[in-house]
Amino acid sequence: MVVRLLTGIAVATAGGILGAEWCMACANVSAVRDARAVDAVHSDADGWVIGATLVQTAGGVVRADAPWHDTRAVGLERVAGRDARAVDAEPATAAWIADCFAFGVVSGLVVLVFALRAGRGTVLVTWLVALLLGGFARASQPPLPRGVVTCGKTRDATGRRFGRYLARIDGPSEWVIRDGGKTHLRVVVVLEAEACDGLWQPRDGRALVSLWDGPEVVRGDVIALKLAVEPIDEPRNPTERDPRTQALLEDVAWRVSVGSAHLLVRHGERAAERLFAIIDHARRTARVAFDGRLPRSPAAIAKGLVMGDRGGMTPLERDAWADAGVAHLLAVSGMHVTIVVLTAFGAVRWISGLAGCAFDSFGERIQLRALGAAAGIPCAVWFCLWSASPSSAVRATVMGGVALTGRVMGFESSALAALGVTGFCMLLHTPMLLHDAGFGLSVAAVGALLVLPRRRPRGPWLVRHVKTALLASTAATLATLPITAASFGRVALVAPLSNLLAVPLGAGVATPLAIATVVAHPISSSVADLCARLTAWCVVGLDWIVRRAASVPVLNVSEPTLLQQVGYAFVLLGLTSALYAPKRTHAAWVATGVLLAFFPHEPLFGPKRDRLVIELPYVNQGDAALVRYPLGTTMLIDAGGNVLPSDWEPGRSVIAPLLRFRAIRALDYAVVTHPHPDHIGGLAYLAPRVPIREVWRTGQAGEHPVLQMFRDRAQAPRSIDIEGVRVEVLHPLPTFLEEFNLNDNSIVLKLTYGARSILFTGDVERLAEDVINWPHAEIVKVPHHGSRTSSTERMIEAVQPNVAIMCRGEHNAFGFPHSEVVERYRGRGVRILDTAKNGSIFLTTNGIDPWQITTYRQH
Repeated sequence: MVVRLLTGIAVATAGGILGAEWCMACANVSAVRDARAVDAVHSDADGWVIGATLVQTAGGVVRADAPWHDTRAVGLERVAGRDARAVDAEPATAAWIADCFAFGVVSGLVVLVFALRAGRGTVLVTWLVALLLGGFARASQPPLPRGVVTCGKTRDATGRRFGRYLARIDGPSEWVIRDGGKTHLRVVVVLEAEACDGLWQPRDGRALVSLWDGPEVVRGDVIALKLAVEPIDEPRNPTERDPRTQALLEDVAWRVSVGSAHLLVRHGERAAERLFAIIDHARRTARVAFDGRLPRSPAAIAKGLVMGDRGGMTPLERDAWADAGVAHLLAVSGMHVTIVVLTAFGAVRWISGLAGCAFDSFGERIQLRALGAAAGIPCAVWFCLWSASPSSAVRATVMGGVALTGRVMGFESSALAALGVTGFCMLLHTPMLLHDAGFGLSVAAVGALLVLPRRRPRGPWLVRHVKTALLASTAATLATLPITAASFGRVALVAPLSNLLAVPLGAGVATPLAIATVVAHPISSSVADLCARLTAWCVVGLDWIVRRAASVPVLNVSEPTLLQQVGYAFVLLGLTSALYAPKRTHAAWVATGVLLAFFPHEPLFGPKRDRLVIELPYVNQGDAALVRYPLGTTMLIDAGGNVLPSDWEPGRSVIAPLLRFRAIRALDYAVVTHPHPDHIGGLAYLAPRVPIREVWRTGQAGEHPVLQMFRDRAQAPRSIDIEGVRVEVLHPLPTFLEEFNLNDNSIVLKLTYGARSILFTGDVERLAEDVINWPHAEIVKVPHHGSRTSSTERMIEAVQPNVAIMCRGEHNAFGFPHSEVVERYRGRGVRILDTAKNGSIFLTTNGIDPWQITTYRQH
C-alpha cells in the first residue's frame, strides 16, 4: 500500500511539473538567465586571453588557481569583464504557476488511471487528443529569430563574420566522422556572451556545433571559441527537409560555423549540470570500452547497438543498414529498456537472496515483483538519459514506466493503452515530434506488433518461431512503410527476410554482449575483453548479413501524397480487421484504400507531356541540371560534388531524392561537362543505384574513377534531336583540345525547343570563350559559377541572354559570383537568378510561349 501511495505521489508530482512547464511555455514565459562575467578577452594572437584568476593549461583546460603574475608570464593580459543579465519576459506569478501545477497534478493522475484501466478502444481517442494538442502547441510556438545581433568583425574567405563567444554545453556529445575521415565532436550549446570591444555582451539561443582540436566536454561546461552565427535558413530544394522544422524539433535557434578550437573555461556548478556531467562521463566510458578494444567499424556498430551512437559510422555504412531494412537495430528501443529492467529484476532477486528473504508465499512473490518493478523504473530512466534520450528511447521508457507503475500498484495495464498514453505525453511535451521520423517509426512498429493476434503458428518448434518472427517483421515493415517512403524515399523490400536473420543475432546476442562490455569495463578488464571479443564476432556476422541484404535493390519511391497515405491507412485497417474478424466486411476498407491511393495519380493530373522541363537544384558549390524532354526522356547535366572533403554528398542528399520526387527510376543520358569534383562527384553515389543508359564525357585526363563505372556506356558528346528538342554540342569540337585545361574543355550544349533556347556552359573560361561560336540563347547557365575568368564581354554580347542562372554555393570559399561578372550581366539588363539565393530553379516551355520560370525560394 505504501509503495502504491508513493508511486501515485511521484506520478502526480511529475504531472504537475509537466503541466507547469507546458502552461508557462504556452504563455511564452521564461526564466531569467545569467550571463556570468568571465574576465576573458582575446588578444592579437590567435587565441583567448584569460584574465585575473584564469589561465590556460597545456591540455587546453582553463584553471582558476593561477595568480595574476602567472597569466602575465605566458603572455596574457587582463581586460575587465562585466556582469550581464538578460530577461526575456516578465516572470510568471505565483498564482499562475500554482494553477499550472494543480492542472498538471490532476492530469497526471487521470493519465495514470487511464493507462492502467483503459482498453484498446481508447487508444484512438488518446491519439486524437494528442494530435489536437500538438497542433495547437505548434501553432502557438514562436517563430525562429530572423536577425542576428553580433559584433563579430573577422571575416573568412566565405564572408562569414566570426565573433568570440562563451557557450555552455547543453546536450550529449557525439563523435562524428566528417570531412574525409576526420572526427568532430557534435554537441548542442547555449550561447551566453560575446566579446565586444573588451566587454561581454549577453547572447541567447541554442545551436548545434561541431567542435575540433579541443578538450572533450560534458554538459554544463562553459567553453570559449570563435563562431559565425546565422539564422536558420529556409530550404532551397523541394526534396529538402525544412531546416526550420528540424531546428524547432531540436530546440535550436541558430546555425553556426566554428572558426577555432575551443577552450574549456569552467565546469558546470548546478546540481542538474553535475548530474548530466556524470551521465556524459558514463557515455565517454562506454566509447572508450569499445574504441580501445575493437577496430573502427565493429566499434562504431557496437556503439550504435548499445547506445544509439552512430557517429562513428560512415554515411555509406549507415546507408547500407537502411537499405537492408535493419537500421532500427542501431536505435535505442524497447528491447534495450527490457534488458535493463530485467537486469534490475534479477539484481533485486539476487540481493533479496543474499539478505535471506525466501518469498515462498504467493503474496510475497507479488511483493518481490512490485519491488523489482519499482527498481526498474529509475534504471530505465537512467538508461534513457545515458543513451541521449532519442524519441524511440523516450517512447520505450515512458511505455515501460506505465507498465511498471501498474505492476507496483497491483494493476495490469493494456499495452495499446500504454502506447497511446505514451504518445499523448510525448506530443504534449514536444509537439514537434509530429515531424520526427524516428518517433513515427517507433510508434508505428510497436503498434503493429501489439495488434497482431496472439494465435501461435502450427508446426515444429523451429518452424513456429520462424513464422512468428517473419510475421512480426512483415507487420512492422508494412506499418512503417508510408513513413519510410515519405521520409527517406526508398523502401527495403528485403527487410522482412533480413530482420529474420539480423534481429536474433543483433538484438538477442550482440546487444546484450555489448551492454555487458560496458558494464564490465570499469570492473574487470579481462571480463570486458572477453565480452568485447564476443561482441566483435557477432558484429562481424551482423555486418555480413547487412551487406548481403543491402546488395538487393531497394524500391525507390516518390513522396506519397496525403490521399495516398490515407488510402494506405485504410488498407492497413482492412488487413487488421481481417486478422481479428475474418469476414468480408474488411474488403470495403481495402477497396476504399486502393481507390484513394491510386485514383488521383500523376498520369491523370500530372504536368502536360508536350513541355520541355529543366530543373537546376541547389547542390552547394557545384553544377547540376535535370532535363525532362516532352515525351519523358531524361538527361542529367552534371551532378554536383564537393571541392573539399565533406560528409555532405549532393548525389545522396539532392540528386537521388530529386529523381525519386519526380518518379524517375532511370536516366537516359548523363552529361559530365568536365571531370572536376563539383560536377562529377554526385555520380559516384548514383552509379550503383540509378540505371543510366548513356554517359557523355570529353575523355580528357584519362578515365576518371567515377567514369570507369560507366566504361561500357561512355561516349563523346554529339548533336542529336530528342523528342523535338535540338541538342547541339558547341564545344569541344570535334574532341577536346590538348592545350586547354579541364575547365576550358567543358562540354557546352544548346537546347532548342521551337522558339525557345537555353545554354549550358560548364566551367569554360576566357580561352574557350574566345574560340566558341556563340549563338543567341534566351537563358544561359553562367560559366564557372560567376568567376571573373569567364563571362567575357564577347560571350555575353554574342549570346544576348534575357536570363542568367548562377549555380554556386552560399559562403563559398572562392567568392563566387565576382562582382564584375554580375555587373556585366546587369549592365545589359539581364535578369540574374542565383541558386544560393533563389534555391532550385524550375524552367518549362512548350516551345511557343515564353519560358515559365519559378524558383523554390522567393528572394
